[in-house]
Amino acid sequence: MSEVQVVARYTISIGSEGEVMALIGQLAQATRAEPGCRWIEIYREVGNDRHLALIERYVSREALDEHQRSEHFQRLVVTGCAPRLDRRVVDVFDVPEATA
Repeated sequence: MSEVQVVARYTISIGSEGEVMALIGQLAQATRAEPGCRWIEIYREVGNDRHLALIERYVSREALDEHQRSEHFQRLVVTGCAPRLDRRVVDVFDVPEATA
C-alpha cells in the first residue's frame, strides 16, 4: 500500500478570503490529528491572496478516503469552503516507495 500526495488548488471568490482562510485553518488543525495524515501545509500564492495550494500526504488511499468522509472535511470543505471558491482542482498522486 503506497502513500498518496494531494495537491489541491483553490481560487477564493472575491470577498470570501477571510472566511475561507478561517475554515482552512480549522481544516489543517483537524486533518493533522487524523492518524492517516502524514502532513498538510497551506500556501498562498505570492502576489495573489485568492490563490491557495494545500499540500497533503496520507499513509494510503484508504486514509485519504477516510479524510474525505470525515465530519470536519464535509463541514469545512464541502459546505464551508467550496461554495466560496471560484475554482477547486484536486490532484492525487501515488508516492514512490523510495520517497514514502
